[in-house]
Amino acid sequence: MHTLAALARKGGVGKSQIAINLAVVAAQNGLRTLIVDVDPQATCGYWMELREQEAAEAENKAKEYEARGDKKAASIERARYPKLELGVIEISQGRMDHHISRIQASNEVDLLIIDTAGKDGDVSIKTSKLADYVIIPTSPSAQDIAAIATTMDVVQNTRTPAAIVINDGQPNSNESAEVAEYFRDPEGLNFEINDDYHVADTYIHHRQPIRHAYRVGMGITEYEPDGRAAAEVRAVYNFVAAKLNALQAQNQKLKKAS
Repeated sequence: MHTLAALARKGGVGKSQIAINLAVVAAQNGLRTLIVDVDPQATCGYWMELREQEAAEAENKAKEYEARGDKKAASIERARYPKLELGVIEISQGRMDHHISRIQASNEVDLLIIDTAGKDGDVSIKTSKLADYVIIPTSPSAQDIAAIATTMDVVQNTRTPAAIVINDGQPNSNESAEVAEYFRDPEGLNFEINDDYHVADTYIHHRQPIRHAYRVGMGITEYEPDGRAAAEVRAVYNFVAAKLNALQAQNQKLKKAS
């Protein structure tokens, strides 16, 4: 199994949004996927509550259509919320290492995604140690860019591979690409981008359908599967999946060598 963490020492950069949408893509690809929500705001937990409510309503509508003999409409209604192997659990920060270690040892999950709170240094360190790979979301704002260094300190001190993901930039502009290039230029930065610490070359832009999807308990790849936002999320998922698979292959190679 793989453990992925969405980590940032600053709030409001899209950690939960990215965690949810990557989890949905993973489940759509057949992975048994679990989000562990250790953020007291419980954004992922609330999203799952919405999903369960909306799915129950969709099932009731489907049964109404069936009672009228309209099987096609019933099928369309049920398809809105397919049965994915996807869950969310909320756990306290104080017991997170115990619970997550137990899940990791259970072999019941293919992908575990940890969604964290911002600002809490101890939780950030624990999360980074538990993760195989960390994604560090940031918006293109000056405040969020400045806050990246404290998160990079965490992942580099725990030696956890990570990637900065530019999130919520303006579409149809070079804003996200310019921020990515800024991070790749070592001059003026107090952290290093190298083989273990990357800047993702694909971005998620500010698009309203992502927010609309959350309100009905969907991932964007369910809500608007052919839209630009869905394509961007899939691209970030593919980037992360490639990194996780490469790490797994490297670890297996090291085990054989030893």
